[in-house]
Amino acid sequence: MDFCVISDQIERSQTFTSKGQLRKLLGVLSKNMDSQAALSPELVIKELWPDEIRTKRSAGVATER
Repeated sequence: MDFCVISDQIERSQTFTSKGQLRKLLGVLSKNMDSQAALSPELVIKELWPDEIRTKRSAGVATER
């Protein structure tokens, strides 16, 4: 399936009308589905939350109280 076709279907779907993050995630996945490169969590995070700055590693956050 073509990325544009998938994108149009996602935008027209009433199921995803109020689910912005899910629409973005589906867009990222569909855009990268034919890519030879592995889809990394870092790429998904950058696409979904581009303005967020990661200041701590996940291991550091998990151990703090």
